[in-house]
Amino acid sequence: MRKTNILFYACALSTGILILSGCNESETPARRESPLQIAASIAPERTPSRADAVPSPSSYDKTSFQANDIIKVERKEDTPSSLTPTSCTYRLSSAGAWEWTGTETTNGPFYTYENGKTFIATYPSTFNEIAEDQTGTGFLSSNKLTAEATASDGKVNFKFTPAFTKITVIIYYQTAEAISTSNGLTLTAPKLRGGTDNNTDQSVQCLCKTVEASTEHTWSGIINPGTYTLSIKLGSTTIYTITSTEFVSATHYTYTLYRKGDRFQMSNTVTITAFGEGTPAGDEISAT
Repeated sequence: MRKTNILFYACALSTGILILSGCNESETPARRESPLQIAASIAPERTPSRADAVPSPSSYDKTSFQANDIIKVERKEDTPSSLTPTSCTYRLSSAGAWEWTGTETTNGPFYTYENGKTFIATYPSTFNEIAEDQTGTGFLSSNKLTAEATASDGKVNFKFTPAFTKITVIIYYQTAEAISTSNGLTLTAPKLRGGTDNNTDQSVQCLCKTVEASTEHTWSGIINPGTYTLSIKLGSTTIYTITSTEFVSATHYTYTLYRKGDRFQMSNTVTITAFGEGTPAGDEISAT
């Protein structure tokens, strides 16, 4: 009888331990991953007042990020197609923080923090190609910015730079003239927007910063880096041809022409600066 009681107490004690163990497991919350933390800026960094949402006569380059801007982030690997997700996006909040655009109530898809992993970021997040028509918003949508950084100390810090080349053409007139939509400036050369056919021209219709009557008008366009013989047209007339010149990425080339009657004369210098630095005096390189 005594052996039976001992066996009963031992079974009861064993059952109680199992019950308590089961309760503790159910009370432990499941571990939830959080999105990769992001910091991002455009190099060289500018004050927000110099960055406009749309092209304007005073500022038409993207010089700093503003609230609601979205960037796309991808992890750099030899076989990116095998990664999940293949990419994700972050939006800049009004408080100045980059926030994952997904829903925090789910476990993804997003990238989690992985120390030592390299990530690539792109702006605009929806970039597709260099636009042919850059007379309006096509200029900004063509101005692709990219960054690459390695995760460290809990986040990734992206420094964006332009992926392409900017060409600016300034024309001085003897008398004030207005610019009509049919008299815009166009750049033309094979593979100018990233094509692969050396025998087929591609064109870029440039953004005009000044359309009212003036003795000075300025156009700018985004092109693919490369070596070109670049044709400059005003309306349907070729006014100048830049022969076999290498155009480097993240670089701004400024050409100045003078109109004298029906003729256009190129100045003997071209200003070359880092993209976004403008054209400061004393930074000219001879084109001859």
